[in-house]
Amino acid sequence: MIDNPSATTEAQGAKVKISVRAEYLPDVKTPGGAFCFGYQITVANTGEIRFQLLSRRWEITDGDGETREIKGEGVVGKQPRIAPGYAFAYTSYVDLPTRTGSMTGIYRMETENGQFDAVIPRFSLAVPGAVH
Repeated sequence: MIDNPSATTEAQGAKVKISVRAEYLPDVKTPGGAFCFGYQITVANTGEIRFQLLSRRWEITDGDGETREIKGEGVVGKQPRIAPGYAFAYTSYVDLPTRTGSMTGIYRMETENGQFDAVIPRFSLAVPGAVH
């Protein structure tokens, strides 16, 4: 594991805690010899009202400072509704042309009171030994 950041967003009466775990996947081969990293995101409802994850926007920065943005509906093909006291976790991956990088972003959430953006904390991506 590389790091385990978390962030809490409170808005529209909801309280969302987003936690991340990331790791280098040395056995995954990608086109062009890119470096592959897996990450697990946990979206927890630590408040008192239900919310739904509608969409995502990622900012992915490689070790050369090049940034790309990825947008889309839901996560892993789902738009989960999360009740108070429950969490939704999923695993995905990203490839980078460099040995290091980082990711951050937002999830667009919706409650009965309206929509808001929940912060995905910035997390590091690094091949073991690439950062001293």
